[in-house]
Amino acid sequence: MTIAAIVVGVLYFLTALATVGTQSYLHGGADVSLVWIISQALGSWGSLIAGLTGVFICTATVIAYTGAASRVAFALARQGAAPQWLTRLSGRFHTPIAALGFLAICFILVLGIYGSGLVSLTTLIQLPNATFILTYLGGCAAGIRLLRGNRAGVVISWVSFIATAVIFPFVGWAVLYPVVIIILYGLLSRNRKAIQ
Repeated sequence: MTIAAIVVGVLYFLTALATVGTQSYLHGGADVSLVWIISQALGSWGSLIAGLTGVFICTATVIAYTGAASRVAFALARQGAAPQWLTRLSGRFHTPIAALGFLAICFILVLGIYGSGLVSLTTLIQLPNATFILTYLGGCAAGIRLLRGNRAGVVISWVSFIATAVIFPFVGWAVLYPVVIIILYGLLSRNRKAIQ
């Protein structure tokens, strides 16, 4: 895992360095800046292959995250921390069909909002990024607490926590998105306990 984290981190850094260093975001927009860099070196076939690779990577990631999110929703509902109807499974494969249906509705709404032009792709990307960064902060804080007996683990957790905390404000107003989710979840949990 450490080697994979280092390799991926270096690749991300080099990609960002190439994108910013070549100022490719000025040519054709930030959405396709990496494809533009590749097309300069490898021509139109290179940009086509890069684009198809990007579609494959994004599709695989969406499938993985959707499956994981549906299982998390199912587990939360089974423990009583989410609506009970999310525990419904498909008869044959025992897939959390209700959670997948809920996610499909969410995806359709987001695509509809994006397709209408009301919200830009940049804004849509900022919202989950703020949530991921806040999740990483929580994971680093957990590492600081759980690895108390391991000095190297605590040091690495603190370094990760500080680095992530420095990045967090750069998502701008999107910081409010995970904060609102946390507040709503807290209020719903309190109301559910009061009813019980």
